[in-house]
Amino acid sequence: MTSPAMSRCAPTRHLHNVTFLVICCSAMTSFLLLLHVTQTGSPRHTDLLSDATYDDDTRGLNQHAGATRPRRERTPTSGVMPDISEVTTLHPSLREFLARPVINPHPFTYLLTPERTCEAGHVTFLFSVPSAPSNFQRRRKVRRSSLATFAKNPGNNASLLFFLGSPPGHSKRANNTRAQIYKEARNYQDMVLENFPDIYRNIRLKAVSMLKWTSTYCHTALYVIRTDDDVGVDVMNLVQAIRHVGRGRDNFILGHVVENSKLIRRESSKYFISREEYAEDTWPKFALGGVLGYPVKTVRLLYEASLRVKAVWLEDVYITALCGRAVNATLLSHPLFTFVH
Repeated sequence: MTSPAMSRCAPTRHLHNVTFLVICCSAMTSFLLLLHVTQTGSPRHTDLLSDATYDDDTRGLNQHAGATRPRRERTPTSGVMPDISEVTTLHPSLREFLARPVINPHPFTYLLTPERTCEAGHVTFLFSVPSAPSNFQRRRKVRRSSLATFAKNPGNNASLLFFLGSPPGHSKRANNTRAQIYKEARNYQDMVLENFPDIYRNIRLKAVSMLKWTSTYCHTALYVIRTDDDVGVDVMNLVQAIRHVGRGRDNFILGHVVENSKLIRRESSKYFISREEYAEDTWPKFALGGVLGYPVKTVRLLYEASLRVKAVWLEDVYITALCGRAVNATLLSHPLFTFVH
């Protein structure tokens, strides 16, 4: 038998039960929605090297790299080339030169670039190593060298990067090489790939690519030291030499200087230069490309010159002699700044 007091409480107890049920259902709905968003939301952000840019120059790579979904085309998110007036004083002669039209545009795209190399602004020495796409063993050897050891030491404020063009064509071999490059880049985070065809006659484009990348993504560095991937160097000597030269100068090219070098007009030669490309029979004074050093200011000036000075495909002559003199970069040698093959 139910007492009057209990009868009066029954509607209230029923209301409480209904309220509790509504709250439980609402909580369960919220939990399920949260679970759905967690499982189906956007994937976490990855850097450029782990989610590479793919365009017409890299089609077919997904198949050879074992990818399971289409790659998204992405562009670097860091790095802005500063105005030239922020890099150097614009003297009248330089203003006049920069007012010349661009005759050698460099419209190529960086397909791979380690965005974080210089973003903290702490790099003193940037070691730039041009390398052919198929030179996997040479790059492996450089990564085990004293140059890489120096770059890995945080106290040296240094970085090491390899610069490549794209393997030409879309043969099975080219696609396999391309896939290996992307894997290598993801593993080491030390490669810059631009989409010009990487053939020997395009070594000037690779040199310009290095100048442009540094001027855009690493313009806060102090010095750039460029070495081939098949030469031996004493990294401590290189650093000591460029520091010594840099104490009194801010616009110079350091290297092994060559004078009175004759052009090769024999068409069968690997180094053939036509008179249409360069009319004189003797090159102006230049520095061999095995190892070169310059302040980052000179890097930017050389890049600007490369857009305006008539092109010659031999990059060491073109950059160190023809472009260098156009921007009044002093060409120097130093007994410690040497290389061996």
